[in-house]
Amino acid sequence: MELERRLNAVNKGLTWELSVEKEGLRELTISADGDKSLFPVVRDLVAAAPKIDCWRILALRQPKGVHIVRLNGVDVDPRKVRFVCQVEAQLAHLRLFVPDFKGKDDEARGGACFILLDSLIGEYLVETAIGRIEFEAIEAAPKDALPLTELPKMSPFAERIRAGETVPK
Repeated sequence: MELERRLNAVNKGLTWELSVEKEGLRELTISADGDKSLFPVVRDLVAAAPKIDCWRILALRQPKGVHIVRLNGVDVDPRKVRFVCQVEAQLAHLRLFVPDFKGKDDEARGGACFILLDSLIGEYLVETAIGRIEFEAIEAAPKDALPLTELPKMSPFAERIRAGETVPK
């Protein structure tokens, strides 16, 4: 696709997502695909984008709420993923307990979980407010583990989402 070719010419680490049309508006999201070093590149690209009627051009994946993510034929539902969070030095360290997780080499479920995190709190906060993310099988979840859908309500995320802190300055 032409857009992909042009983004790759800027940097091969960039990716994009296109929304479905909603009320006559479509969104094009330019993403650093979780690479914090590319945030300034994404910010500059979006700032330089022309204004086009019926389109919004967004920098980085924004919080979108709860939805199932399908990646490489694997569906991951955030209502079924559990997590525990430990905050140290203003960074959240997450342990995610994922149904059918097959271990370190389960790239499809791990990748889908990263996209789920982006959709729940936004790519910017995933990369700036989370220190560590560990994946484990759902069977290892402690009794106090929460559904992943509760993550946006937790500090340090809730205040930053409310303040609109979802893109780099």
